[in-house]
Amino acid sequence: RSGLIPPAHAIGVTRHLGLRGVNHIPSVSVEPLFREGYEACVEDPNQAEQVVAITLHNIFLQISTVLRSRHQNAFRRSQKLHDYLESCVEETPSLDDMAKLIGRSPSQTIRIFKREWGITPYHFLIERKLMKARVLLTGSVKSVKEIAYQLGFNSEYHFSALFKKKAGMSPQAYRNPIVIDKWTARKRSDSVNFIEVD
Repeated sequence: RSGLIPPAHAIGVTRHLGLRGVNHIPSVSVEPLFREGYEACVEDPNQAEQVVAITLHNIFLQISTVLRSRHQNAFRRSQKLHDYLESCVEETPSLDDMAKLIGRSPSQTIRIFKREWGITPYHFLIERKLMKARVLLTGSVKSVKEIAYQLGFNSEYHFSALFKKKAGMSPQAYRNPIVIDKWTARKRSDSVNFIEVD
């Protein structure tokens, strides 16, 4: 018993160890398991080593179960948002809309999505818009202005500036096959790939 806290202080054991109220993983309380293990050690000090091992195992198991469940829930939410963004390339949903869709705060929404897809929802949507823009520029006769508004941009200027920043050329130049061929040849000779949205 010499190494154990006196039984009278069993209720305050976490306070004694400076652990009371400490949660490294929100809403996962290991105090009941810890208390149960402590009381078992007090009851039979000869079995303390075995009880401690079992208690730690149970604590880690509970934490692991909770984390696994949270990860699965987070993945489902990020997949739901991913599918939603894929389906609304021609719209511009707000961050609040996205957060409402998956039932999380705006900051949590960004964090959950980025953890799974390596990019923020905003940048993912812009990437998809620019991919669609490339298809429309080369496969339709719509004007740059029409394409810009179809994809939910506020102005042709904003769309053109963003396209040029990401693609390395203006939308007008991109839809010109002669310019594209020259640009591709030059980039190949420079060993530089097409700039993708980050």
